Amino acid sequence: MLQVDIKAKVRRESMNRFFSKIVLLGFLSVYGVALVYTAQGRGQSGSDFATYYITAQALRRGENIYTLSDVRWSALANEYHIERFERPYLYPPLLAGGIALLGSLSPRVALVLWNSLNVLALTITGVALSQLVRQTWIDPIVFFALTCYVPNLTSLYAGQANHLVLLSVALYLLFAQQKRPYAAGLGWAAGIALKPIAAPLGIHLIWRRDTQVIALMVGLIVLIVITVLLAGPQASWDYVQNFWQTTPLSVGASPVAYPPNQSVFGFFGRLLTAHEYGHSLVNSPALARAFSFGTIGLLLVGVALLTWPQTRNWNETFILETGLVLITINLIVPISWYHHLVISIISLVVAWYTSSTRAARAALIVAFALIGVQGAWHAFEGHTLLLSLGTYGLTIVYIVLALRLIQIRRASPILKEAA
Repeated sequence: MLQVDIKAKVRRESMNRFFSKIVLLGFLSVYGVALVYTAQGRGQSGSDFATYYITAQALRRGENIYTLSDVRWSALANEYHIERFERPYLYPPLLAGGIALLGSLSPRVALVLWNSLNVLALTITGVALSQLVRQTWIDPIVFFALTCYVPNLTSLYAGQANHLVLLSVALYLLFAQQKRPYAAGLGWAAGIALKPIAAPLGIHLIWRRDTQVIALMVGLIVLIVITVLLAGPQASWDYVQNFWQTTPLSVGASPVAYPPNQSVFGFFGRLLTAHEYGHSLVNSPALARAFSFGTIGLLLVGVALLTWPQTRNWNETFILETGLVLITINLIVPISWYHHLVISIISLVVAWYTSSTRAARAALIVAFALIGVQGAWHAFEGHTLLLSLGTYGLTIVYIVLALRLIQIRRASPILKEAA
């Protein structure tokens, strides 16, 4: 019997290695094709990177990258023969400083190198998540999810920095699991120094009274120094002075019905204000804001209750809580665009590997599909409720993670004693 069990185990491991190679080959093939496609500059391809590139050129000339006039934007775009870009620049100066290193290259060549860097970041993210959930280098399910997750492709198409942020969060989780708090803090800080999507993870640690927050602060100080060295003290100071105008919270009072907005603000904006993408129930921005802030309040209360604070040193719960926080970020940030959902692939992977029932995993498959189909939102114009498929998917993942945390809290003797 023992010999049969050993043979079965060897067979399973062999099959797993085979599927790992196949999935990795598929992953590299899909993103290789995506790199070639984006290099051709079709449609709106690279429009966000064009913003970074123009900003980097302004930074190299010592201009205030946060107060560039429309005339100056147009002049720089014409100088470098850029037709499509999104203004203004809303990100930390480190991102512009990093792109400035590519400033001597043409926009097309710089975009190819930038997107190649993002594909490399996505690959390393797959390895980090495989180590996190399975202690293996290449987990087939992780790499399959990364390959098929449509926001990843959308972000690459736009030339965004989201894959670097995703990598920073994956490393933050992996290093925290390995009890390497300062490496975790540096990983987290690197992500928010490029694009502060995951900044609330610091609030999460403070709420849990977790001593890892010290390492996060050390990491942040290191990245501030790197920012000043790379982007210059003036750009860093300009960012501080214009901070309110460069955060998504500055537009929180105005519902944004644009379908790529998959936050609760976008959902209620489409449902309760008049817009060009479909029919709404009423046209009341005040009502949309009230429902949005009310829903945000409920989501935050749920996170607060499920992360306070008895399980601060329990790896499984910490990872689950982080997944819940990442999902909540996508749901509550007023302008949470579709490509920002890149970070929620971590939540989906964590939820999958910590789910204890088939029903939960079936729900996660539905959520994954809904988020993916949302990428084709143009096909659903005129049907308001179908323009929020990503929001529905995020909500499902939030519920699955919340239920799993509730289950663990009820079952844990530590928590019962603490209560």
